[in-house]
Amino acid sequence: EKSILIGTNCSLQHRKGIDLLLQSMVLLPSHYKLFIVGEGADRLHYENMIAELGLKKRVYLAGAKKEAYRYLPYYDIYVLPSRSEGFPLSLLEAAAYGKQVVCSNIPVFKETFTEKEAIMFELPQVDDLAKAILESYEKKDLGRNIKSKFDAEYSPQCMYDKHIQIYNCRTHLFL
Repeated sequence: EKSILIGTNCSLQHRKGIDLLLQSMVLLPSHYKLFIVGEGADRLHYENMIAELGLKKRVYLAGAKKEAYRYLPYYDIYVLPSRSEGFPLSLLEAAAYGKQVVCSNIPVFKETFTEKEAIMFELPQVDDLAKAILESYEKKDLGRNIKSKFDAEYSPQCMYDKHIQIYNCRTHLFL
């Protein structure tokens, strides 16, 4: 009830920055909890980290779940501390739900969202990540802003319209 739930949906591998997120949990007040949906080669490493950092009562590894986006409504803050990303699908899913978002300051995230829509932190600064999480909880307009951006540029209808526009443009070139 009084906890603030941080969530992330990703594979458990070094590239996703889960180690940074776990280290940042030590710097956050104890009412901040972390729920991770995903599975991967580094799970045992993260389980050991959770134990070593004394986070067993604050961090839950849920494992792989079908349609992980269904957990998004329960998160107060969505965090994606990736060291690198291709297409940021889980970030867009969080945006579709209007979640407060914290992510690493990498090019693909900066291309997708601005500081008005998500709080970005510098890699590999764990203290910067913890500060960003605290800040994101206070900035309620982030969720509204990221939802508006998603609706305007990334919604299924918007993506459909963009593809039709490209198709029509190419069709006219060949006529």
